[in-house]
Amino acid sequence: MPNLRTPKVRITTVTGRPIEAGPVRLTPVVRVVTLGQRRGTVGSDYISGWGWAVAWLSPIAVLVEGPEGEERLPIRDETQTALLSIGLGALLFAALLWLIIRATTRAHPATTHQEVL
Repeated sequence: MPNLRTPKVRITTVTGRPIEAGPVRLTPVVRVVTLGQRRGTVGSDYISGWGWAVAWLSPIAVLVEGPEGEERLPIRDETQTALLSIGLGALLFAALLWLIIRATTRAHPATTHQEVL
């Protein structure tokens, strides 16, 4: 019997419900990243299945339609940029610290202690 599986990672762009504000129409645009898997089995006397999924939604733009035309306003995720910078800085700091510790311990090998009788 065939096993049904979905792709592990799927990235799609979704437009939301438009919002009317006077003569202007605003439409949100969101990137949806899903990570998941499901499996189903059909036998002669049973049906079984399992699955799991995680979704991450991030706004990427707003479409503005008005009397002057249509414009796409991108949304920058400053928090994500800051977090990635902090994470990269932490990794570089850890690597530098590891190199310093490694260099100092090789330069001064551990001395052995002898018992004095």
